[in-house]
Amino acid sequence: MKNILLIIALFVGSNIFAQSPIGKWKKLSHVSTYAGQTFDSHKALLTQRPCAAKIVYEFNADATYRLNASNSGCD
Repeated sequence: MKNILLIIALFVGSNIFAQSPIGKWKKLSHVSTYAGQTFDSHKALLTQRPCAAKIVYEFNADATYRLNASNSGCD
């Protein structure tokens, strides 16, 4: 019984400090694995298309999201 109460308390306590995803975000990294090799595909993209660093991902309270590239200069 004590274990169940402890698990419930930890679950409730962890949700109190959770960060809300609502807002504007930029991608910093995207780690991929191919044929056993791990690499940062976003870093590789930025070497070819530096404008991709200015792309913003917008998450809204109504559970919608949008990739906003209007200010990035990417075509």
